[in-house]
Amino acid sequence: MDVVKLLYDVLKGKVLHHEVISGGVVIDVRPEDLVSVVKVITEELGGIYTVIVGVDGRGIDSTYHNVYVFSLDNLKTYVLIRVRLSPEDPKVESITPIVKGANWGEREVRDLLGINLLGHPDPRSL
Repeated sequence: MDVVKLLYDVLKGKVLHHEVISGGVVIDVRPEDLVSVVKVITEELGGIYTVIVGVDGRGIDSTYHNVYVFSLDNLKTYVLIRVRLSPEDPKVESITPIVKGANWGEREVRDLLGINLLGHPDPRSL
């Protein structure tokens, strides 16, 4: 199955760019689309949350990146959802309300990079 075509089909215009990597595909989405994209990945494609990685990309493209990694076991691949955030006001909606396992990782990204996870159910520092 062509995973890239599948993602473009099910995400209906929310993929800004993609990059095929060994073992998976990276998709760029707008911060405001993150939660709806995660819902499709988990509910429609059976994606399993693996980890969130916060990246200080200011030396690369003047933004912070949150990269959310999901395993699509049925397709034997990974989907990495990347959102680019302004360093002046780095914020994005939390996915923890729909993916409970993201709790700790989102708090870690906030503590280490100062990214505000809007609507996070447990905003305490680690």
